[in-house]
Amino acid sequence: MDRPMGPDLITGNRFQIVVRNLAENDLTSALHEIDRVKRDGYPNYFDDQRFGSFDARQGFIAEKILKKHYNGALKIYFSSIHPEDSKEEKEHRKFFYENWGNWQVCLKGATSKFEKETFRYLEKHPKGFIPILQRISHEKMVLFFSAYQSHIWNEFLRKIIRLVSNDSFMFGTSKTINSSPLPVLSKAKGMGEVEWREKKNHPPLSPRSTERSRRSPIKGGEISCRRPDLKISKGIAGDYLFYTQLDDKNKAYLSTLVIPMPASNIRMPDDFTKNLFSEVLKENNLKSPMFNIRKLRQAFFKGIERKAIVTPEDLVVDYAEDEIYQGKKKLTLKFFLPRGCYGTMFIKRLFC
Repeated sequence: MDRPMGPDLITGNRFQIVVRNLAENDLTSALHEIDRVKRDGYPNYFDDQRFGSFDARQGFIAEKILKKHYNGALKIYFSSIHPEDSKEEKEHRKFFYENWGNWQVCLKGATSKFEKETFRYLEKHPKGFIPILQRISHEKMVLFFSAYQSHIWNEFLRKIIRLVSNDSFMFGTSKTINSSPLPVLSKAKGMGEVEWREKKNHPPLSPRSTERSRRSPIKGGEISCRRPDLKISKGIAGDYLFYTQLDDKNKAYLSTLVIPMPASNIRMPDDFTKNLFSEVLKENNLKSPMFNIRKLRQAFFKGIERKAIVTPEDLVVDYAEDEIYQGKKKLTLKFFLPRGCYGTMFIKRLFC
């Protein structure tokens, strides 16, 4: 190869995931769901890892920028608190959150060079948010833009999945349903502990378990938990909605559906997706031209295309007694996914 290795040369990733501490009925259910995924694939959502910059109280930095709420964007940047932050860091950021707008007080709490320069500047220029945002690094701004762009794409895909799972809807016909509020299904049941290994260098997947719940919020409305054709897994920036099976026509449509990431001047593949995407923009108080950011040039929104659903390739399934958790089972999954697809989303699909 006559050029350096780069991300564009990566075609995909091979995963090996071990799910532990499974009861017999959980294993049986997972094996059944694996057969369904092999047949119908699963929605190609961006997973929680994509939304590390999301603040549950304040939202997305990029959303604030799109809507020209530069003060709000800067506030999130300096005051957003995340679970992995140290106690000291949480207190530090909480101080900025509580005193935001009082630049003299914020300056007293500033410790880093950038913080001090920011609040000194804002003391002299109280509305000078854009010059400060322009100093944020390209790498960070790309992450902020990508997070919000992925969130909107997920919302769009969730709308499509909601329609697909309705018995009265079929792609390629005039038989559709009215755009009614989204429901709530029981959220993901406990999946036991998960071990994570991948050829790329990723941190271990944190062991987690979740409780069953009768209801789980979805932005936009609710889904009856009595519908067996829909499942849901809780997400940090929005829930993940899954179909359990597809008829042949809907499967054929989704298998070939490629959706562009939100950006200005993108083209949807057909009228159905065009109209549905317009609904998503309207619900989020957005318009396509807003994605053309002129005042900040560190990053921009690219209309990269992404498959709506994905099916794991080279899937190898094995299960056995769990040597760590006595009396429990373990499930080992080896598979390949194209670049940009999440192995953790496959696990969520199986255990929700």
